[in-house]
Amino acid sequence: MKQFLLCAISLFLVMGAAAQPASHHQPLRYYFGSNPIALTQSDSKIYVRLSMEKTASTKNMLRNRYNISTKELTTLQAENFFVIDLTKTASSSRSKEIMDALKSNNDVQIARPVLVAPDGKEVIIDEGFYVKLKTSVSYAQLANLSAQKNCVIEKAYPYNNKTWLLKAGAVNHYDGLKMANEFFETGLFEYAEPDFRLLDPLTAVPNDPLFNLQWAAINTGAANQGSGFAGADIDLDEAWDITMG
Repeated sequence: MKQFLLCAISLFLVMGAAAQPASHHQPLRYYFGSNPIALTQSDSKIYVRLSMEKTASTKNMLRNRYNISTKELTTLQAENFFVIDLTKTASSSRSKEIMDALKSNNDVQIARPVLVAPDGKEVIIDEGFYVKLKTSVSYAQLANLSAQKNCVIEKAYPYNNKTWLLKAGAVNHYDGLKMANEFFETGLFEYAEPDFRLLDPLTAVPNDPLFNLQWAAINTGAANQGSGFAGADIDLDEAWDITMG
C-alpha cells in the first residue's frame, strides 16, 4: 500500500510539472550592491524600440503578418517605443515567433521581454546603466573600460562625482542590463545597475492631443516636429515617469 501511494504521488508530481507551461527564456539577474537579484522575463509582453523612420511600416508588418490588434500594441513615450501584450491571445510559442522576427529585423533596435522585478512590478530596460566608481578607481579607468566595451559615458550624476550614467551601443544590442553586470564583475565599481523604468508610468503620457508635436517637451527628430535634433528637449517624458504634477 505504501509503495502504491508513493508511486501515485510521484506520478501526480510529474504530471503537474508537465502541465506547467515551460518558459522559453533564460533566467536573468542584476547586481543590487553585490547581491545578485533574479528577474523574471515575461512570456507574453515584448518591449520594442524601432528606428524612427521605419516605425509605421514595421508596425503595419506586425499587424498584418502576426495579426496583432490595436489593443495588443501599446505606444509608450514616442511612436517608436511600444509594448506588444499577448497575454490574452497568444501562447509562449507565438510570442517567441514574434520576438525572433523582431530580432532579425534591421529596423528594430530593441526587442526583449518585459521584466518582472521581485516586488512584482513590470519594468523595461534600455541601453542606460549607472555605475559608481570605487574610491581608488579613476575616471581614466572608467573611460578605458567604456571604450573596450563599446559603451558611451553619457553624463555624471550631479550630486556625486563618482557616479556616472553610461549607455550600451548597437554593438551591445542596447542592453543596459548585460553591460551593467559586465562592468560590476570587473571589481572596479561599488555598484553597476541598469536604468530600470517602470512599465505602468510609461504608458501614461500627457493627454494633450498635440503632445507628439511639441519638440521642446520630447524631441524625437521626426518630420512632424520639424526634423530637429533628437534629444534636444527638456525630457518631459522622463519627468512624467516620476510625477504627473
